[in-house]
Amino acid sequence: MPRLRWRSGARIAEALIATAMAVRAIPAVVGYNRYTHDIDRLANRMESFMEEFSNILQRQTTTRSDSWRAPASKSPRSTSCR
Repeated sequence: MPRLRWRSGARIAEALIATAMAVRAIPAVVGYNRYTHDIDRLANRMESFMEEFSNILQRQTTTRSDSWRAPASKSPRSTSCR
């Protein structure tokens, strides 16, 4: 019978160690979840900025390229001296 007590004591000790490990893992999981949430939020903000910045550049490029073109009504070939 003493061996049976030792085995159950070892099992209890093993369970306590496993519980302690799980309790120590909880803050790590919480920290990981917070870190990944912050990274996802930052990635979304960067993507939004990238799209907005790209749209601004595209509008400026379109506006500048339109301003360089000569208007169709004022082209030198359309006026003739007769």
